[in-house]
Amino acid sequence: ALLFGPAFEKERVLIGGVPAPQWWRSLHFVEWDSGERVSALLACEWEFLQDGWLFIPAEVRKGQHRDMAYRLAEDTLATLDAIKLPRRKIIWPWPYTANYLWTRYRIIRERAGLPTDRRSAFHRMRKSVASYYEAAGGNATTLFQHSHRSVTMKYLDPTICPPQQASDLLFRPAPPGKVPFEL
Repeated sequence: ALLFGPAFEKERVLIGGVPAPQWWRSLHFVEWDSGERVSALLACEWEFLQDGWLFIPAEVRKGQHRDMAYRLAEDTLATLDAIKLPRRKIIWPWPYTANYLWTRYRIIRERAGLPTDRRSAFHRMRKSVASYYEAAGGNATTLFQHSHRSVTMKYLDPTICPPQQASDLLFRPAPPGKVPFEL
């Protein structure tokens, strides 16, 4: 979200009564804390946010199989606090067409000097969350509740979380003449 700061600030409209810079910033902070798909986030209601947790029911998620709960960081909660008024049911109302969401996001990315191809939109953030989570020692398959590791592997960026080799993780055998371990 820091990469987008100035690009967000140039958005001068209200989105569902919310100043656009705050709307975009809060959406990105929550996306970073959750790795959730933008379609599910845009369906989130204020009642889904409770005691620092965002609960997303299965019916608004892809596949509609699992409810998810995400603990949000304090700075993320602050971005949400900044957009709580005017009172409304949906956290991120989008009163325009779905295509216009993608158009505005492309313009913001362009302004931020980021790639604007279709593969570099909202799903790129989801892949970044998976990659950095994995690089920090987490298991992105568990985080995203993917059914198979092979699904998650398509998300992982090898420049962020390179595949680990045995030589990276295993202890070094003892020098010649020393027994490294008992058999």
